Amino acid sequence: MTKLQTQNKMKPVLDRLAEAGFRQSFVRRVVLPEWWDDEIALDEAGFQQGLGIIARHLGLELNPLFKGHVEFRRLGSVHFKKSADVSDAELSVAQSVATQALWLTCSQTRKPFQRISESAAAIRHEIIGQGADVVNLENLLDYCWRNGVVVLHLSHFPSGARKMDGLVTIHEGRPGIVLCQNRQSPAWMVFHLAHELGHIARGHLKDRSVLVDQTVNPQSKDREEVEANRFAVELLTGDPNMQFKAPYFMKAEQLADAAKSVGRRVRVDAGVVALNYAWHSERKVFALANAALKKIEGARSAVEIVRKGMVAGLNWDEIPEANREYLRKVTGASIPA
Repeated sequence: MTKLQTQNKMKPVLDRLAEAGFRQSFVRRVVLPEWWDDEIALDEAGFQQGLGIIARHLGLELNPLFKGHVEFRRLGSVHFKKSADVSDAELSVAQSVATQALWLTCSQTRKPFQRISESAAAIRHEIIGQGADVVNLENLLDYCWRNGVVVLHLSHFPSGARKMDGLVTIHEGRPGIVLCQNRQSPAWMVFHLAHELGHIARGHLKDRSVLVDQTVNPQSKDREEVEANRFAVELLTGDPNMQFKAPYFMKAEQLADAAKSVGRRVRVDAGVVALNYAWHSERKVFALANAALKKIEGARSAVEIVRKGMVAGLNWDEIPEANREYLRKVTGASIPA
């Protein structure tokens, strides 16, 4: 068999994946390991190995790939929290990539899962009781990993795939969270993390189920979203109804200074104060809040903070090399060799 014939053997697989939303460039650059060459598929065992890697990393059923079909792995249930103009199918590619990344890591954490309290106030009390001034991204991540809740940030999805803000799942009794927004502000990221943790704490999932948040919207009317939002606000501020307001319009520097001052007084992260103010202002002044966040948070990278938590929280020696390489590429993290 010539190399061209070998490439043609892989080509139908890659074409079918592209039709399903997994472009060939993503499969070759991210999904397949760096050592992969299509010549490996000359041998039937090598062909099976390549398809096995693709199926495992993308959350696909293996046998249909050999038969000319792409089928997403069957899950217990998938619940999409989304706007009416977005279909489940539009989010299915990103959902499968994110869910499978969690399922590749859920059994490789350093800590067993400890059932967490359904009370946001209790979790806040625990974190602050350990010496923290406020609940922020770093110590909430530490709380999650300490209690066996996996938290990933995925940076790379197939081109054209519609991403969600976040996703949460339970796999073999262990919950996991994927954060997908590329905002660098820790205040933005910690609200999303607290929201997804709220879905876990409030019992919105069963084992092998997945909940997808297209957009984490504090003004959602969906019952579970309202519960998760109230949980997040209470966890971060101490009051599920907290609304920071001002009697006059402020410029970015004034908002930053006011958020720091108020935050110190009520033990709330200053960035969270600024974002809460933007949400509850009549004009939804997010441009102003984002400018204030730059003054409050400086060059801190929320994505890098989540990556470091993942690197510290997983047993990398127990993760197969091909999976480890894939996780490095899909998360963008500096993973131990």
